[in-house]
Amino acid sequence: MSRSRHRKSPHRLQAHLPKILAALAGTAVLAGGAYFAMKKSPEDHFHAGKELQQKRDYKAAEIELKNALQGAPDNSEARHLLGQVQYVAGNYPGAEKELKKALDLGTRDPGVAPLSARALLMQNAHQRLLDDVSLLEKATSAESKAAIHALRARAQLKLKDTTGAEKSIADADALSADHTETLAAKAFLAFNMGQQAAALAFVENALAKDGQRADLWSLKGDLLHVQKRDAEALQAYAKALALEPENIPARLAVTQVHMEAD
Repeated sequence: MSRSRHRKSPHRLQAHLPKILAALAGTAVLAGGAYFAMKKSPEDHFHAGKELQQKRDYKAAEIELKNALQGAPDNSEARHLLGQVQYVAGNYPGAEKELKKALDLGTRDPGVAPLSARALLMQNAHQRLLDDVSLLEKATSAESKAAIHALRARAQLKLKDTTGAEKSIADADALSADHTETLAAKAFLAFNMGQQAAALAFVENALAKDGQRADLWSLKGDLLHVQKRDAEALQAYAKALALEPENIPARLAVTQVHMEAD
């Protein structure tokens, strides 16, 4: 009797096989649907990255933007935003790379070329900034061209070319008088000429135009530190780091102030 049941069991299984396969197929369809419902499009990743960048969650924003670019590598806006995120995170070579790609893709955002130039300055790549004439060509407004001239002036000052810096500042003012970037360049020029009070005044004027620039707060801290006003300098550096927690010059400057105080 038991043998008979064992012999018939395969036939019973075969009888139910269509139902089993149908159930498994239905499960697979549901699982597949759930997978595709969960999978983000490049546009979804981009918008998620933008929201995270606005919340200053830069690490998570970078991941989302890189995912967006995997699916849409020619998205110039995503390249620009990734460059901004990497700049704020202190990854200046990465920022330079992404911003230049955004420019090559034809972005019309006027902030891209100046930020690319600033990324070069942050790497102390002064000669590269002067050699890269394409940044001026790709600047899309008078204000962005003025910013490029002013940033070139800072590079020239670093290379001891005061005459060239003065000309670049004049070129910047001719395009957009007292641009934020030009005021910063004038501060560097005044400092080089030993005019510390004038240099600090230029930086104050620049910050009045744009108080969200960590590099300007860091520059103010440097000028205050030179004048032995270290308590005020530390406050300026703190503002820089509140805007850009990974700002390398500000971090190094704070360390130096504390070491000199010991």
